[in-house]
Amino acid sequence: ETVDSRYDYIPNPILKSRSADSIEEIEGWDEKKRQIPMLYCMREYVDWWNIMERHNDDIFRAVFNDGEIVGLISVSMQYGNQSIDGLLGYMMMPEYCGKGIMTKAVKLMLDEAFSIREFHRISAWVYKPNVASSRVLEKNGFSLEGMQKEAVLCEGKPTDHLMYGLLKKDYRTINN
Repeated sequence: ETVDSRYDYIPNPILKSRSADSIEEIEGWDEKKRQIPMLYCMREYVDWWNIMERHNDDIFRAVFNDGEIVGLISVSMQYGNQSIDGLLGYMMMPEYCGKGIMTKAVKLMLDEAFSIREFHRISAWVYKPNVASSRVLEKNGFSLEGMQKEAVLCEGKPTDHLMYGLLKKDYRTINN
């Protein structure tokens, strides 16, 4: 019933850095090509997130390794009719993937989302080919709840979108 326009005023860092001329050009890139310039603009995202977090229930964090920002993670309230669901999102610099960093970051984010912000559940969406991201969620107690067939483009091709979910009570059971 509502349109979420909370982030409409944030400039796209890829366009701002002049790595691309349009959103359409970015959407045509494969996932890795799209991810790298965005991750190099992480400090700018963090600055915007600090402002946004003061005005709503969302949680935005940078992921650090040895004092260097290597990724971003957030939980955003799913707005709509009395939603009690947060949407988890994250990205990591490719050279830091596979080291367990994001698995730890997700656990820390869930601790905060379920205790401080009191979300009832957390959802996450993953492109089906992104097996590593699915593993990060599963290691943190998420269950696969559904799949949208060929709902998103991945490297220019229609691919399935997996929906994962975790209830607060299940997370507490796993972590006690």
